[in-house]
Amino acid sequence: MKHENMVFCEQMFSGLRSLETLILSRNPIAFISPLSFSAMSSLRELSLNKAKLAHVKPGAFDGLVSLRSLTLNDNTIRELQDKLFVGLRSLRKVLTYFTNVATASAVFCLLCPAA
Repeated sequence: MKHENMVFCEQMFSGLRSLETLILSRNPIAFISPLSFSAMSSLRELSLNKAKLAHVKPGAFDGLVSLRSLTLNDNTIRELQDKLFVGLRSLRKVLTYFTNVATASAVFCLLCPAA
């Protein structure tokens, strides 16, 4: 079965407010819109391994106030933009093994106040 690239839109997961773990590994994801996960305030772990993800825009993870672990391994991401993780005060682990991340300026200032 051939999978088409998925696009996540704003509040796509709004019915999953109490979900704590979301594994989207090996799903071809073309783009994650800002606020896609915003309704998932209980999410603690998000795995996007081998998702063919090339771009992660600021706001993609907004609202994930309980997120502790984000796995982005084995994707084609080249850049993690500034303020990508601002507001994710519970975030403790970001894995980017086997990616092409060359730019991550100030992105790991996890406890910076939201602007």
